[in-house]
Amino acid sequence: MKKIALLIDGDNINLQKIPLIIKKSKEFGKIKVKKVFAVSDKFNNSEYIKIIQKYDIQIEQNNVNKISGKTQKNATDYFLMQYVEKILNNKNIDIFCIATGDGDFAGMIDTIKSQDKEVYGFGAKNTNQKLLEKCNQFFFFDDLEKELPLSKKETIKKLNDLIEKYEKTVIALTECLDKISLQLNALNEKQNQPIITDNHQNNLKQIVLQAVKEECNEKNPANLSKILARIKSQQPDFDYKKYATKFSKFLSSFPELQVKNSEVKLK
Repeated sequence: MKKIALLIDGDNINLQKIPLIIKKSKEFGKIKVKKVFAVSDKFNNSEYIKIIQKYDIQIEQNNVNKISGKTQKNATDYFLMQYVEKILNNKNIDIFCIATGDGDFAGMIDTIKSQDKEVYGFGAKNTNQKLLEKCNQFFFFDDLEKELPLSKKETIKKLNDLIEKYEKTVIALTECLDKISLQLNALNEKQNQPIITDNHQNNLKQIVLQAVKEECNEKNPANLSKILARIKSQQPDFDYKKYATKFSKFLSSFPELQVKNSEVKLK
């Protein structure tokens, strides 16, 4: 298993990203060295201290006043580079995982790779392009966060979002089907042509009209059930469902008849 030196530029990296960095680094081997470099006041943040202690990371506190001619930013760069030079020839280190976004480390990465060692970088999306190109591979924090398993709360929220999206889709489809159904019904209403056309059916037509004539008068329309009974008495195999879904609809197909509710009369 390859051995790793994990070096973090504490002045350039949000130390709350340390868990992401360590988790990914372990995929390449065993971490033998864990150090974070920063000026002294960086470690006044209690949250950072908790994270550093939890993951057993060594702190390299740098006092900028002790380095003549160095700015606060350059002081951290100087100490990190100095440490890399110190362990570069260490045969126990095969991989350097460096968390920074600073392009000033590009030359240092060239030096590390010249010793046949691999360099993996970690940082934010605004990392210097030169640094991205020098590393064997560079990992953005945003991408690493996407790889993390969802918490129970996040999983429930995601499921609820999917259910809500599904329900909206079902509602939209239902509304669409309702519109189609209304259009089909409207189209069927327009089709009021006589159903009976051939000679055999013309005979049925005469039976129907005669039954209505006999059952009703000018004042009283005929009951549909009585008309149906009269038709069946003369033509026992009569089945109105061959012509329409309802008996009233069957009778409505005759222009000579007027159907209303459960009654029918001659026009």
